[in-house]
Amino acid sequence: MLKTKTCKKMAAVLFCAVCVSSIGLARRPVEYSYNFGAIPISCSIYAEQAGLAGIHGNDSMGKVISVLGQPGYRSSGSTPVYTYDGVSIKFIDWGGDGRYTVCKIETNQKGTASTVDGISVGMPESVLSEVYGTADEVKIEKNMAPKLPEKEMQVYRQRVDEMVTVYTYNVSAANSMSFTVKKGIITRIVVNVYD
Repeated sequence: MLKTKTCKKMAAVLFCAVCVSSIGLARRPVEYSYNFGAIPISCSIYAEQAGLAGIHGNDSMGKVISVLGQPGYRSSGSTPVYTYDGVSIKFIDWGGDGRYTVCKIETNQKGTASTVDGISVGMPESVLSEVYGTADEVKIEKNMAPKLPEKEMQVYRQRVDEMVTVYTYNVSAANSMSFTVKKGIITRIVVNVYD
């Protein structure tokens, strides 16, 4: 009898854990907002998801150092940049009061950093739909040299991997996460925060 009660309790706890974890993994219902040009946009990820290497937009310099340690390279100026083993973090002082916060996080090196949801450079583009759903914006970039004759244009296109697709997932009008894809593989991840 004691074993039956224990099994029932364990089953109840397991059931609750599965239910709670599935709620945590749920995708954000698409919301609509307006960008700075008053054009309607969709917003399909949460702010917590728009991060890279444990850093999010608007994090302070102190938080970046506490999470990642001292940068391998540090630039100065009005928009300082910290570089960590393949991850570049750009800061800006929105208010002019000396409090710099993260405005851009970027990586294009395989295996250096991943998003909160485990997406990293080198993974297939299919994981984007599986994890985040349909992108809020998809842009296909095609490299061209319009002044070249057609024969040279064909050679040029072969050399530059002509098609690049950029999938953008918005948190809000001022925060987004983008994935650049070449030949079906994620080659770059960027988190942007705008004023």
